[in-house]
Amino acid sequence: MRAAMVMWMTLLLVLALSTDINECSRNTDGCQHGCENTVGSYYCTCRDGYQLSGSKNCIDINECASNNGDCEHHCENTDGSYNCTCLDGYQLSGSKNCTGE
Repeated sequence: MRAAMVMWMTLLLVLALSTDINECSRNTDGCQHGCENTVGSYYCTCRDGYQLSGSKNCIDINECASNNGDCEHHCENTDGSYNCTCLDGYQLSGSKNCTGE
């Protein structure tokens, strides 16, 4: 009887430990942008143009800080993205190059 009870209690403990709680679906994760559930835990993710700061918050990536955002003339950082602009007398050709008018 005692052996059966120990086995039953062990089985209940294993089942309790193997039941994953999806923190993401319960809105208990605290992530600013996105959440990815893992077995026994979770991790936060950020939308494109942002990077994780700490474990839950997302901050804007300044694309212009690296190689001028690959813009030929000017780079303007925006929230989650960036835009290329041209000097006076030039117009944007595509998204990054400038041509004379």
